Amino acid sequence: MLKGKTVLIAEDDSTMQMFVGGILRQELNCRNVITCTNGLQALTVLKNPEQKSVIDLILCDWEMPGAKGDEILSFVRKDKEIRHLPFIMTTSRSEKEDLIKVAKLGINNYLVKPFSATDLIDRIKKVMETTKDSSKKKRFSKNTALLVKAKFKGENETSNGTLYEISLDKGLIRSPLSKKIHLNLYEQFGLQIKFINEIINLKGEVRSLEPDIEDQFSKDFAMVGFKITEIKDADREILELLLS
Repeated sequence: MLKGKTVLIAEDDSTMQMFVGGILRQELNCRNVITCTNGLQALTVLKNPEQKSVIDLILCDWEMPGAKGDEILSFVRKDKEIRHLPFIMTTSRSEKEDLIKVAKLGINNYLVKPFSATDLIDRIKKVMETTKDSSKKKRFSKNTALLVKAKFKGENETSNGTLYEISLDKGLIRSPLSKKIHLNLYEQFGLQIKFINEIINLKGEVRSLEPDIEDQFSKDFAMVGFKITEIKDADREILELLLS
């Protein structure tokens, strides 16, 4: 799965570093691994034009000397050349508030230590599958984004949002947030998209949470990346028409 790809591992614990590197090489056929033992080394690599251009995946510990994982994540998401890179955070923190914090900064997934080889492989597979380019994809600007209605866990009614990107298997919406909404990674939700005189209904699974692209400091909206988990044939035909 990772054959020919390059993975950056940022981890100050030598035992964990060897464990993760071994899984990448032995189980996922990844021979190109860049290892950093602290946050400053990771930032140095990510600032180097030649090195950062070859990276395909980042596995980063949260608590490291020099620069912490959330600082590295924030740097990556602000760099136009590498902001798309899949980023998995490893951490000993398990408090929901901490995980929501980095989710909103733009992680694609996280692992709470200690974790098994199976857990790591599963997360990497899901992240690489989600970030893989689709054959057909449509992006919308701020002025042309389609209206959507989303029904998240904890909401009694649907909330209004906008669709910024869609393909046959995934999409990106701008959605309002409230204290009642339980918006977590892998949360299932319902989505309705208004397209001309047609309505597309589908079910999705949250795969990424990022700051609002219209207002980076807004706490009232979030960019929600999702994978389509269920869609009827008739609605898929309308979606294909939208993508044509």
